Amino acid sequence: MADAGQTLLTSRQVRDVRVRRLNGQTAIASGIVGILATAVLLAFYLLEAPQAVAAGDKTSRLGAINDALGGVQYLLLAPVAAALRLTGPASAGWPRSLEPLVWLESASPRSSMSWDS
Repeated sequence: MADAGQTLLTSRQVRDVRVRRLNGQTAIASGIVGILATAVLLAFYLLEAPQAVAAGDKTSRLGAINDALGGVQYLLLAPVAAALRLTGPASAGWPRSLEPLVWLESASPRSSMSWDS
């Protein structure tokens, strides 16, 4: 039995908490990978690009690393985008700061489209 100050969560609530935590972690990981990709891109332009242009090379090691990191970054962000799409603007969890965006969407000529389509 739970103490007076504790609340028992249903299995669905526990799953929702785990999914939100995982989405937060993947969003943070995506941001970290994005920062690394930016650092590699800067290194490419500062170190390799001048010599590559002078030599006529079409590929570079840092350029390929940057491309790979960009792909990993977007793959890590995909579950976050899917979770946002599934919750939709009508969800109680959306912050009030996004309400004007929802209003603009409903006032647009495409207002017959729903978030569920």
